[in-house]
Amino acid sequence: MAGGVVRALAAAVIIAFAAAPFAGGVEHPAVAVLALVLATLVFAALGTIVGIWADTFDQHSFVAAIVVTPLALLGGVFYSARTLAEPWSTVTKLDPIYYLVDATRYGFTGFHETSVALSLAVAALVAVATVALASGLVARGWRLKP
Repeated sequence: MAGGVVRALAAAVIIAFAAAPFAGGVEHPAVAVLALVLATLVFAALGTIVGIWADTFDQHSFVAAIVVTPLALLGGVFYSARTLAEPWSTVTKLDPIYYLVDATRYGFTGFHETSVALSLAVAALVAVATVALASGLVARGWRLKP
């Protein structure tokens, strides 16, 4: 997980420096950094969990295609959840990635759809849960070779 976190944060810093001449400033840097660190922890832990669980590359691809991609697409990355009719508005708000996206968007642009405190709380809860699960699996040695 630590490798995934370091890699993701290094990529974020490089992209930030490359985009800086073309983008405006960051509206709320502390929130942006916190949201990115939480997102990094969630996805690094998910990668660890899937890496332990999957036996084949097809199983890795299955999780990416059937779990992560739909959650990302329903997470409000490309649209505002306010514009959705029911039941899609509710479905979007049940997606934990929505809160990661909303907190990150607020940090960079100042725009948010839900309470920033709620977004950060949900993101932190998901990060704690996924990191705890991944750490538990590694500690137990479940499906790990000696």
